[in-house]
Amino acid sequence: MSGRAPAFEVERFERVSAGGNVLLRIAGRWRADARERLAPPMLLLDDGRRTRRLSPLPGPDDAAPFAGPDPPPWRAAYSAPAALLTDGHLAFALETSRGIIDLPRPKESARRGSKPGRSAAAIAPPAPAPVPPAAPVSDALREERRRREIAERAAEERRQAMAALEHRLEAERRLRGSAEQAARETREELAGLRAQAEAALRGGARETQQLAERVAFHQQARAAA
Repeated sequence: MSGRAPAFEVERFERVSAGGNVLLRIAGRWRADARERLAPPMLLLDDGRRTRRLSPLPGPDDAAPFAGPDPPPWRAAYSAPAALLTDGHLAFALETSRGIIDLPRPKESARRGSKPGRSAAAIAPPAPAPVPPAAPVSDALREERRRREIAERAAEERRQAMAALEHRLEAERRLRGSAEQAARETREELAGLRAQAEAALRGGARETQQLAERVAFHQQARAAA
């Protein structure tokens, strides 16, 4: 994993009231320089005092999105108590293993179904409203993002240091292998020289003995004369 963190293009972010809970549905695409699989994003709700994390609900779509230059659409749904969404200053964000991405406030979506007897004009879907701007990110969320970025930089530095260490160890192993080969060749060469020297000494001793015998023979011959 390397390069810039994936960016999320919001196509739809809406809320549907369901009794005491609110269903938060989101759809969009995760764009990145290279293809990668992300962990299922957590939905963050921050009111400036506390950050709550919501896991995606089980559904037909895979909650773990694919990011890439031409990513497929991604959809997920989250459930939250309606009381949590009464704060008009609540900030929304998606948290992945690659960072935190701000979200706009969800727009209200009517529940499916209509009352009988309503005219076609009455039940016609309203024109899509523009996506509202993102709510200001709270200090707590901003601090959490800063810490995550610091942790990611530290992890990248550790990965680079480990790669450099492995490269250095591999170079040392190659040098050690070369040194052992050179020492083995030197030992073999010394053994050969030692054998040659011993052979030369044995040959010299025989020649010395033969010379001594010839000298003794000549001395005896002179004494006899």
